[in-house]
Amino acid sequence: MFSQRAGFRLSEYVDQRRMERAAELLGDPRRRVSEVAYAVGFRDPNYFAKAFRRHFDCSPSVYRSRLHREKRR
Repeated sequence: MFSQRAGFRLSEYVDQRRMERAAELLGDPRRRVSEVAYAVGFRDPNYFAKAFRRHFDCSPSVYRSRLHREKRR
């Protein structure tokens, strides 16, 4: 039913929300990437890094460094 109304699968929606939340949490330099992984529901930080890379086309560490570089501007 969700898929029919939304036009995409529920799992895709959940993955999207998890990645958005992970991106927000990576804005805090005090949090380790593994902490972010656990906070958004991943049991394996390595799998989280792969999923994050698929979603954002970069690793969580690179994403974080880009965020902080933009904040300094």
